[in-house]
Formats: sequence, C-alpha cells, structure tokens
Amino acid sequence: MIPPALTIQGGAVVPCPGGPGGGSLGQVCQMAMWGPNIDVDVHNHMPNQTTGFVNVLVDWDQNGTWGGASNCPTGAAPEHVLVNFPIPNPFDGPLSMLMPPGFLIGPNPGHVWVRISITERPVPLNWDGSGNFEDGETEDYLLQVDPETHEDGT
Repeated sequence: MIPPALTIQGGAVVPCPGGPGGGSLGQVCQMAMWGPNIDVDVHNHMPNQTTGFVNVLVDWDQNGTWGGASNCPTGAAPEHVLVNFPIPNPFDGPLSMLMPPGFLIGPNPGHVWVRISITERPVPLNWDGSGNFEDGETEDYLLQVDPETHEDGT
C-alpha cells in the first residue's frame, strides 16, 4: 500500500505499473512506523483458524542477502525488521491496524529490497527469507530510502 513499490525496467528503476509514483520509506537512520511510513494489506483465512505470522526483511546494506544489521548513529538497524508478528484469523486489512512495532531504517540511501512473508508458523530468529511453507504468501518489493536532510535543506 505505502510507500509505492518500484520495479526495474530496461535497467532503470521506475514505479510499478498502475501504482502511484513517488514516495519513500523515509530517511536513513530514522524510525519507520506502520501506517504513516509503510503499510501492506494482509489477509489471513488459513485453514483451521490458524494464526498467521508476518515477517519483514529489508536489505539495508544492499548486498543482495538478508541477515544481520547495519549501524546507524543511534544503534543497529536489523534486516529482520518484523519478527513473527501474529495475524489473527480471520483478518483482512492494513497491517498497521494490528499495531506492529516500528523499526529503524538502515544507513544507506537508495533502493532496498523488502521481503514480506505471511506464514502458518513462526520462522527462526536468524531467518534469511528462505523456506517452504504450506500456507501463506511471500512478496518482494523494491522501495526507496531517502538520504538524510539537514536543517539547511542539503
């Protein structure tokens, strides 16, 4: 839902077809909050009233893998930004309605890959985005992180 997802066409980063243009996750080393900065529409209608779990990974260091953390002046920005957050069954709506905790945006401006997964069971704490799950869904998004803006506008 927000921020607008991007894609790569002909080697250039462009807004996804049919999606709104512009917008970013926020500035480097700032907090991102569910609702104002980021949100995703989730649906949990898994069999047997199974509680779902949302996990969100962000490649802050832009090295093509998920895991670890990147350092900001205020602390570490883990790449596993949302860990095994429960989604009741049934549920349909923006993830922000369930009030997940915010997270620290990593220190590198530019584009980052984000993996959002809803699974029927929790993932390990050192999860790298891989695995086989019976129910759920995984989607990858390319999002923009803005550089820090100073008081003088630079």
